[in-house]
Amino acid sequence: MRAWVFFLIVGFQFVASARAPMEDANLAAPLPANIWIEMSRITQPGVVGIFLDVNMKTARLRRDPLFDFIEEFFGHGFEYEDPRSKEESTPIGTGFIIDKEGHIVTNYHVVEATEDRRLQTKLQVQINGEGKLLDVEVLGRDKRGDLALLKLKKPPKTISPLQFGDSNQLKVGEYVAAFGNPYGHSNSMTVGVVSAKGRAIKEINRFPFIQTDASINPGNSGGPLLNTQGYVIGVNTAIDARAQGIGFAIPSNYVKKIVNTLKAGGTIKRGYLGIGLATLHPRVALSYGIKKRGVVVAQVEPGQAAAKAGLQENDIIFEFDGKSISHAEDLVAHVQDTEVGRTVKVKVLRPTDNDFKEMTFPVTLGAYPGSARAQKPMAPKSFPKPLDPKYAGQPDPLKLGFSVVDSSSGARRALDVPIRFPFGPVVTQVTPDSPAYRGGFRSGHIILQVNGQGANSAKEVFELLRPGVNRFWIHTSRGEKKISLKPE
Repeated sequence: MRAWVFFLIVGFQFVASARAPMEDANLAAPLPANIWIEMSRITQPGVVGIFLDVNMKTARLRRDPLFDFIEEFFGHGFEYEDPRSKEESTPIGTGFIIDKEGHIVTNYHVVEATEDRRLQTKLQVQINGEGKLLDVEVLGRDKRGDLALLKLKKPPKTISPLQFGDSNQLKVGEYVAAFGNPYGHSNSMTVGVVSAKGRAIKEINRFPFIQTDASINPGNSGGPLLNTQGYVIGVNTAIDARAQGIGFAIPSNYVKKIVNTLKAGGTIKRGYLGIGLATLHPRVALSYGIKKRGVVVAQVEPGQAAAKAGLQENDIIFEFDGKSISHAEDLVAHVQDTEVGRTVKVKVLRPTDNDFKEMTFPVTLGAYPGSARAQKPMAPKSFPKPLDPKYAGQPDPLKLGFSVVDSSSGARRALDVPIRFPFGPVVTQVTPDSPAYRGGFRSGHIILQVNGQGANSAKEVFELLRPGVNRFWIHTSRGEKKISLKPE
């Protein structure tokens, strides 16, 4: 009887354990109930508000440039009021103390105005949102990395520096806390989780950012992002103004490298190839029979490393210094992490008349020309092959004045379509002075959508046309644009 009871108990435990999918997971112990209270108490004394007094009648220099992200999407201004009209000024950003000597880390864009010699600026900080303003000096700047190192001119006797952690150990779903001065509200703390790692932001892509849903707003720039152990694992830097709960921080391991260099009085030199890039679309690669992933060279700057090594437009880079390249972000990160002056092997696929030739180039990296004037964009080289009659395509049924053909490697070669262009029906011919011509259609353009719906073939383009106004979304050498055409 006892054996039977024992069997029932063991059997029940087995069934119960089978229903617990996380039983074998390596779960950490529950967080202490007062963890956020303790974190705030310990961290806030090491966080500073940054104040910038500019002798110039403008409010734009007194605000966090994160407002620029908001204005890009909403189209109107968000200004701080001029602090001179009040008894107390408002912090424009945040920083945090990293050692007993009074070194402070913040974003470059927070103190950017101090670099303008035409302005008389005075930079000060306030510790923990309390007490008098303390004078600081800028020891070093890294515009490309959006980081700056400050130092208190007269550090207080008691100072509470924060410690950097290892951002490589960070896990998605891990709790984090952000500290700063959002919209000038000093001494603020928000809590969330790590939403993603290695996030790329097209406008400011310098590092693989940490994404978090801990609230980050203008004024938080330069503030610390901490894990539950109290270590700084990121510097709050950017937001996505289109949404809530999407903020970005520079990983601490990148910050430490830059700060150590700046503290030693050095300058940050980043590797630079001197090319424009576009990720190779998988469907485009398939249409050409390319089995490798890679990025397409869309532009080569004269006199820079890539040009000196012999790289050309339309080359497909699939390996850099022994590392496989799948996306443009991969190549940017590897190049910037490579020492200036070092020679590395770059493997490419170069288009020929009928195929692609694998080639290897030794490239000696140059330094990023921070303030160098941007090169004028150049039209990519085309594949030198005359148009075959079989790629002439079919004219549109509404007589708008354009013909289109299904995308294929042969058609794209014949119509000089650059490799970096996305997959889609190709415009083959445009009748002069037709609605299509006046609207901006040209041979080689890619039709992406017709009247709001995706078009993957010439047949689908024609099926989506309708009497009256037709709205197209096309890809051109200058990017994507919308065109509206109406039959005459």
